[in-house]
Amino acid sequence: GNVGIGTDAPATLLDIEKAATTGAAPLPMITLSVADGGVDTAAGEGPAIDFYIAKEGDTGGISDELSSRIASVREEATDTGADCALTFWNGSNSTNATERMRINSAGKVGIGNTAPGNMLEISKVSGDATIELSSWSATGGHSGTLMFQKSRIATLNTFGAGAHTTE
Repeated sequence: GNVGIGTDAPATLLDIEKAATTGAAPLPMITLSVADGGVDTAAGEGPAIDFYIAKEGDTGGISDELSSRIASVREEATDTGADCALTFWNGSNSTNATERMRINSAGKVGIGNTAPGNMLEISKVSGDATIELSSWSATGGHSGTLMFQKSRIATLNTFGAGAHTTE
């Protein structure tokens, strides 16, 4: 019952395989597109991959609520441009999935924020927004470090002894 594309021995329900190249770029394997069709698409529209998790009592044992989604969505209110964001959605407690994280066309990341204005913005509607960093060892215990650095050299990510300061 397994289907293979590019392989005659599929290991899963759908197994897509492509021969490696000597290139350094990702190899396109699946294409999802939304055709214009003569209509003006709005902000938020774009192709998505939807996930539904099994749930007892729902039709066919599949949840009626959208569990998770990964989508590429239009950022502009009209379809004259091609700026898109990559969005990540999930649901909880039998509710449909909602957007939880976005990487916009400028590379800015919003967690709990659909319009990040900075490289990383973490927002929470109510309560404390807590960030926890943990590093566990095999012998027990944990520790975490959060480091903010400002480079005073011309090239990013070339830190060396005495080449940076922490402020």
